[in-house]
Amino acid sequence: MSNRPPSPHRRVPRADLTERAQIGSGYRGGIRAELERTSHPEPAFAHADPKRILLPQIYRYATWHPDIGVVVSPLSRALPNEVCQDPTLSTRDSLEIPRYLEDSNLWLAFFPRNPYRGALFSILRGDLEKKIVKHTVLGSHYSGYQLSVAPEWAELETQLHNVATFCLHEHPRSNSFPKVVFEDSPHCIPYRSLHQTRQDAMNAAIDARLAFCKLAAFTSFTLSLWLTRFEDDCFDLVFQQLANHPRYPAPREWLMLLEDSCVCDISGGTRPGGFLDPFATRWGDHITRFTRASVPIWFVWGMDPLRAPIQPSMMSFRPNASVVRDAKHRKAVFAEIVLPHVILPQASTYSFDDEPSSTLPARPTLASEALSNALDDEDRGRVDLDRPPSPNPEAEPRAKVEANSRQKPREMWPEFYQRLMEGLERRKARESPLEKQEREWREKAALKSYGKKSTIYEWEQDFEDKSFYRRRCLKKAEVLDAWQSYSKFQRVYWSHLDEWDLCPQLPRCPPGETLPFDEDEDEAYYFDDQPDGSLVYKYASVPEPLPARPPTSTAENAHEDGNDVEPLSLQEYLHLQHGFDVSKASWTPGLHSEVKLEPTKWEIAFKRLLYDPSEAKNADPAFLQAIVEFHNVATRPDVHYKSLPPSWDLKDVEFHCDARILGCQRAYPGQLEDGTMYILRPGPESTSAHVADWFIATRSASTVLLAYRSGCTTIVDIARLFLRLGIAFRTVREVATRPLPRPRHLRTRVASPYIRGREEAKFRPQVNDYKSYVADRDTLLRSPAGRVIRTVGGLFWRFTSGIVQDAFVLDGPSFGDEVVARSEKKQGGSYFVDDLLDLRTLDFISGVFFLKSTVGDPKDCSFWPRYTNWSQTGYASDQWSPAAEQFFQTRSAELEAGRISILGGGAGNESWRIKHKQQMKFVKLISNHNEAQAAAFIDRSSRFTPFY
Repeated sequence: MSNRPPSPHRRVPRADLTERAQIGSGYRGGIRAELERTSHPEPAFAHADPKRILLPQIYRYATWHPDIGVVVSPLSRALPNEVCQDPTLSTRDSLEIPRYLEDSNLWLAFFPRNPYRGALFSILRGDLEKKIVKHTVLGSHYSGYQLSVAPEWAELETQLHNVATFCLHEHPRSNSFPKVVFEDSPHCIPYRSLHQTRQDAMNAAIDARLAFCKLAAFTSFTLSLWLTRFEDDCFDLVFQQLANHPRYPAPREWLMLLEDSCVCDISGGTRPGGFLDPFATRWGDHITRFTRASVPIWFVWGMDPLRAPIQPSMMSFRPNASVVRDAKHRKAVFAEIVLPHVILPQASTYSFDDEPSSTLPARPTLASEALSNALDDEDRGRVDLDRPPSPNPEAEPRAKVEANSRQKPREMWPEFYQRLMEGLERRKARESPLEKQEREWREKAALKSYGKKSTIYEWEQDFEDKSFYRRRCLKKAEVLDAWQSYSKFQRVYWSHLDEWDLCPQLPRCPPGETLPFDEDEDEAYYFDDQPDGSLVYKYASVPEPLPARPPTSTAENAHEDGNDVEPLSLQEYLHLQHGFDVSKASWTPGLHSEVKLEPTKWEIAFKRLLYDPSEAKNADPAFLQAIVEFHNVATRPDVHYKSLPPSWDLKDVEFHCDARILGCQRAYPGQLEDGTMYILRPGPESTSAHVADWFIATRSASTVLLAYRSGCTTIVDIARLFLRLGIAFRTVREVATRPLPRPRHLRTRVASPYIRGREEAKFRPQVNDYKSYVADRDTLLRSPAGRVIRTVGGLFWRFTSGIVQDAFVLDGPSFGDEVVARSEKKQGGSYFVDDLLDLRTLDFISGVFFLKSTVGDPKDCSFWPRYTNWSQTGYASDQWSPAAEQFFQTRSAELEAGRISILGGGAGNESWRIKHKQQMKFVKLISNHNEAQAAAFIDRSSRFTPFY
């Protein structure tokens, strides 16, 4: 087995390059032996684990644009929102968006949007101005300014050139490649030379860094020509050739670094792609490779796709008349998108040069015909993916479904309907009375129309397999037209999800049923003559008003409404979170801290606990003194829980944690981090196991004690309480083996902050920018990703209020592709998994912008604090506090009123941490002290014995 560390893209165990290189003797012998294995009529991978993940495969999407006609893409369903109109523009901003490309510069489609990721390209990061040093030539009086890391840059350039040259010229099908031109090498820029002024050296370094991004794009382009089918070993074949080259072997350690860099990043949304002229391109045989690399290519067929002859390899991408007609039917969706100006020449001007050439220096070709056969056999397996798909491909199109659509690969409508009905019944079995009231209200409202917050899905017929339908989320601009195209018998409402399905595969009017008058296509509306002679259609019947929403006045469901989140009172907060009983408090000066307050300073104590003192002006003096007493003791970090006053339940001998009802298991964090994870799970006498098949995981010992103090007897009730209070936790399932990564087409895809906000240094967002951000944010929160975002707690929990129902969280993990915790081997060595949530998604929720900086890397700014910045503000407590709610309401009002401002995450004066530090020092002090006491009680007290 291999000892190489797993990369973020492939987590399945894979064969070591060293072992694979020893299959045969010598370079050619090793290839030959490998080819004999892969050329077997029944390839070894044909019987591989069915859970192995395939890279993206070709599926043709056709779009009609009123300006340039039919556009077909083998990967992307939609057209890009922004394009580069000038194909000669070469700034970084312009290279990060699609443009019209030719065969010679197709490598620009691979330009990395995050070029400095990984250790290999880390030498390009940082402030270049600090890397410019004054240098004197040894043995002379000549001096100048030079880049201090120029030797490291030069070495990286040489290595990347070697890889690109090998991949391009020693590919077994290099004779079929069109002419490729790459003239933007970093060595063409004098970044290694001495310069008379610091500014000249700085300009050369900036230009060279951009050239390295282009070289990385070119290297990615050449590597993609070698990609194989499966995600876990897609680079193994080319890395084997690079590592065993007889003249220029690549170090294996360096190949590992290359694999974790932007060069080998094949995740979606990381590269811009581009537009190609299908009548002129000769890359048709290799589109499969570019699709596997998740690089979107759009073929511009024009108004008449049949007007000119094309290469045979492009025949499978030419749309027929029915496809063009269907694309025109959907043209309204893309009418406002601006595409690059494409000038399509006449067919007679096309010529196909058979001479494969490149501007890179060629090496002797070592690839044999057997290696070409190896690529053919590996790609083919049971189905040859490099050739045009058959008219009715059964497996591959059905395996590709829209991300976050809840549809499983190859799942048809009957299976989907049955699965969601079972989920609805499970939801009904454990819903609270308030949740039942909400669901019944939504069901009654759905009899009239869809709601503003409802998500509408349409089942679209497959382009090739006419018996398969794919569930697609409709955009707001599409909803009205699509809704009116279906009868009430073709609309299915899921009240527990607040989602609609529009199903063309269902009968418009079943036998024995009649359509109402307002759903008849010919009589649904009538025309009204206007004074100007125009005709305007009006509906013949006025829709009835929606039923009134049931009253929700209690605090238990206030968080569901989204606008009236009501935190706990201070007395309730101290009891649940800290175990402090106000009625038993007494003045204990011997336990007070150095920052103690006098009883008359109770207002300061309220503020340090993030509560408004104005609401307690008429309170009992004994209550106010108790609050000051708590503050004085809680801010002293050296007080052990056994030394606390009797007003704390940790001191009370009657406080016990009942293991029969609620158990607690100690585990390790899933990412090999320090610390302890606590798993709350049903005890032997609990009925929770019959309601939920998942547990609760938390890092906080005080949260564990809160669960016991609350008196909740089931895991579902505890989760509801945490969701009400805005406490961070995770819902986890216990599995025996480490989970596989989620298939790429089912992952949550968000626009990168680099794409969203790579703006000018003086850019300031406007109201339209904020409204667009809110719409995108709410769309993401309504997707399956919103379930796990709601459990993050704090500000991100507040974003989900009124959008993500608690019932979604109580369904438990959907994919289980992130290891949250892992148990000890003596406890079975199991894994506790939840749905994956990364920082990039949380940055998207915060509305992050990356603004250009005159010096150094771009500066990050955002509408709301980032996840990493929120904990540095004074509002981040163990629960959602009144001060945090006041901040949220004030900030929301400012943004809604058009007073748009953004702050950064750094250490400057305009950062979130500096401007909103508030009582951060005392909030952290009290929280850390409470956490330490709770952890000590759990570890050492005989009154806490529910460990498994």
